[in-house]
Amino acid sequence: MSALCVVDGVPATMGNLCSACVTTLHAKVLEVPRLLHELDVTITKQARQTSSAGGAGNERPLVLNLAASDVAREIEVALRTLAHLGAAEREPVPVAISALAPWTASHLVHAVRRPEIAGAYAALLAALERGWRSVDRAPERRVVGTCDCGGVLATARTTGEVRCPACGVLWDVGEREEARNEMLLGLTVCTADLVVLFRTVLRRRITAATVRKWVERRQLRPVSVEPMMFRATDAVQTWRRLHADETDQKTGEADVSV
Repeated sequence: MSALCVVDGVPATMGNLCSACVTTLHAKVLEVPRLLHELDVTITKQARQTSSAGGAGNERPLVLNLAASDVAREIEVALRTLAHLGAAEREPVPVAISALAPWTASHLVHAVRRPEIAGAYAALLAALERGWRSVDRAPERRVVGTCDCGGVLATARTTGEVRCPACGVLWDVGEREEARNEMLLGLTVCTADLVVLFRTVLRRRITAATVRKWVERRQLRPVSVEPMMFRATDAVQTWRRLHADETDQKTGEADVSV
């Protein structure tokens, strides 16, 4: 019997995690530098509020400063823990957060095979959740991919260009998202993960029942039966064959149950 994901109990596809959890962890790791910047802005803003609110006698903003500082340290510790899980013996780990985040993301393939990954996964996601609650404004940007130098590309734009904060190179937003999606669609996944990939990457809605019908009708062939696993690209090709007559002018989510 195949090993199960230590987070949500579905079949694991990479080490101890399923593809959905690996995708989530990858995105969360790359989110760290942006959140730490937001926390730093919050700390600076609150420090200014302390000065304008009556000087050293007013301690309430200082308490908020300390809380933001504490959660920033918690996030950094969680990221470094994950980084060391992915590092080989005596392999140097980057010190600067700007370098550590993409380095850790690229080493997740090793980290997810460690038995400690469940605790490290939970610790990072919990720390990030507390961190975003501590900033003065909600996150406005999303991670669309990485630069060739390893820098994290984050933007609020859906079109146009995004500049790498590390090396300054401009990237087309659509191109980077397409590269990320190609990576995700290259995975071998279980039925539940396939449904998620269709919804999040292709903006198309399928159900587990849809996948079962494809298999029963021999329109989609699994790569393994116990557990039932599929190449995501095979499923995409199946969907395109069955819906070749649909126009590309539809927007939003389409129900592709057949």
